[in-house]
Parts: sequence; C-alpha cells; structure tokens
Amino acid sequence: MWSRRRLALSGLALVIGVYGLHSLIRSNNSLKPHSVQEPDRKITYAITDLGTLGGLSESAATDINNKGQIVGWCGVEGRITRGFLWQNGRMTDLGTPQGSSSKALALNDNGQIVGWSGDKETENAFAYLWKNGKARALGTLPTHKFSIATGINNRGDICGFGFGYQSGPRVSGCAFLLSNGKMIGLPFMDDETYASDINEKGQVVGYSVFLDLVSAILYQEGKTQELDGLWGSEVLAAAVNNQGMVVGYSSIRPGGLMHAHACLWRRGADQRAVDLGSLGGRSCATDINVRNQVVGWSSTARDQWQRLAVLWRSGKIQSLQDLIPQDSGWTLTTADALNNEGQIVGTGVIGGKTRAFLLTPL
Repeated sequence: MWSRRRLALSGLALVIGVYGLHSLIRSNNSLKPHSVQEPDRKITYAITDLGTLGGLSESAATDINNKGQIVGWCGVEGRITRGFLWQNGRMTDLGTPQGSSSKALALNDNGQIVGWSGDKETENAFAYLWKNGKARALGTLPTHKFSIATGINNRGDICGFGFGYQSGPRVSGCAFLLSNGKMIGLPFMDDETYASDINEKGQVVGYSVFLDLVSAILYQEGKTQELDGLWGSEVLAAAVNNQGMVVGYSSIRPGGLMHAHACLWRRGADQRAVDLGSLGGRSCATDINVRNQVVGWSSTARDQWQRLAVLWRSGKIQSLQDLIPQDSGWTLTTADALNNEGQIVGTGVIGGKTRAFLLTPL
C-alpha cells in the first residue's frame, strides 16, 4: 500500500514543493457502478484515536496491513518526526537510526516496515527497513546520495527513489526497485522518476517529472510505461492493488494541481484513466484494496482548500465524516490507506490537534 502516502508525495514535494494535490468540473467519464465490485450496502465505522508518542504533538498514519498493524509518524509542528508502529492498541517508537528524524511509510503483512531516517525529507534522508525490531539501511542507487523507501510487498520487494546526484543538482530523482538484494533504477526517457507503491506481482507505480510535466508511470515486466491521464500536464499514480488496478489523480483542465480529480486505471497502461469525481471540488485517490474500495480526499465547491477524507465504493463517493458518529469530535481530513478488510487509516483533527485515526467497519 501507498503511503501515501503515501510520503505519500515526498518525491513531488522535492520537485515542486507541495504535499497535496489540488472541478472543479465533472468528466463524462465518471466511474460507473459496475467498475467496483463492492456490494452497495450501508456502511458505518468506529473511530480510534491512535494518539502520539511522548513529547510529540502531532501524528499521521500512512499505511495499514491486513493484520491491522499501522505505521506512520509523529512530530512537533512538522519539524522533528519519528516513525511509529501501532498494534494492539499500543504505539511503538521506531527511533531514528540515522539523523534526527524518521518516517515509516509502508508495511507488509509480515510486519516489515519501510521509510526513511535522516535529518530532512528533502535532504540527508536514507531509506530504511525495520524488521523484527531492528533497523537496516537500504542504501541508494550508485548515481545518487540519498534515498526514500515508499512501498514493500509480502515477498520483501521494496520500491522507492534515490535523489541528489553524486555530482550536480540535489533533487533529480530516480525510482528504484530493490529485489533479492539488488537495487535497480527505473528510468523513463530522460525524466526524473519517483515510485509510490508496489503490489504482489512486482508492479510498481509512481510518476515522472520533466520540466512542468508530471506523468503517471507503471513499471512491469522490465519496462516503464506512461499512464494516460484525464487531461493536461499533471498526472500521478499513487497506489496499485494486486489485480493491477491503479489509482491516483489527474488534472482535468489547465491549472494542474488546482484542477485535479481522483482517477483510476482498471488494467494499467492499456486503459485510459477513469474520473472518480469529487465532492464538488478537487480530489485525490491515495489507495485501493482488493475489493476495489478506494480512499483519498476531496474538497467541495464551496471551499476548495478544505480537504475531507473520502471513500469511493459501488461507483459513488462518500465523505467519511458522514460515516462516523456525529458526536465523535473528529474532523477527518485525509484517508491515506486501507486494507482488504476495509479498515481505513488517515489524519484528522480532534480537540484542535492533528492526529492519526483508524476506522473499523461496523
């Protein structure tokens, strides 16, 4: 799953300085109900506050596996961060094996965790694997100084990206796949490339950057291919499930991130993107499970800047705020990942504090 963001979008942040994807106009290619197999029944959720590590005021969840283990990070106003593992109601500090900060971005069903540790996400960051309570540096591509790991499957294959040329610009990223102890770069033409997620088939998704053009990419069977978007010059693939269905976002008219909709590719590079729509504003899809449930965030036509955590199922978009108890005290802003049981993790606000949450279907 993506960690969405995964990071959810650390690579893009390195390039253009943003973490969010910003109608706008509904497309005529809106998702049809038959494209999602989940039964159309009413669903509600119990919400759990994952809390935070001692001394840190904020928390964010980035991924959840099929055993209900959750990873993410805690921080102090975004400056110092520490990765965590949450399981059985308890949050464990993963520490900072290198530098002053760390973030856990993804984990598999074996409890293996990937992310980074270093001083900053945009410099001096190094990809790490946490396994059985121990941290191990993963290294980087020979051409780059730094690295971030963004996804891991149950075979232990890891995706991510290297950045900061050994000589030259600090950014200039290249996606990588680490499998059987060997790290290979995933170039696409002359573009910078960034990997977001990997599935059990070893398919890797992400995006490439060339000047002002951001393109979604899919790596499979030794080749990197571009995924066509809905329109325009901003297209990003965030996650891929084990059926090869990909989700992300695409601009739908001029303006890039300011005019973007969540989208889905049913079978990768041989299919055009399907517009998943929004709550009236912009939207972004961050993860998809084997039941083809999709999570992410959307804004409304009234307030383009306020994000609301959302779920797409049975061809429809729903605000997750409407599916939790009205007296919960929460405002759910982003849904970052979900597992095959339909449990959802993300970030919201409660009591004026930014906290990670877990939603469990009732």
